[in-house]
Amino acid sequence: VSPHEFLQAVMKASKKRFRIGVQSDPVEFMSWLLNTLHKDLGGSKKPNSSIIYKCFQ
Repeated sequence: VSPHEFLQAVMKASKKRFRIGVQSDPVEFMSWLLNTLHKDLGGSKKPNSSIIYKCFQ
């Protein structure tokens, strides 16, 4: 995946909350990205429900 394609996918998935050429809070972006990955990988609030959960416990 090219960086441009990644940014376009982020813009679409975040409903334009994060856009190309617009400065955003990096902590807010990282939190959104990890939560989105966790949710899309089938994660829930249950322990060990996704690889994202396992990495940060």
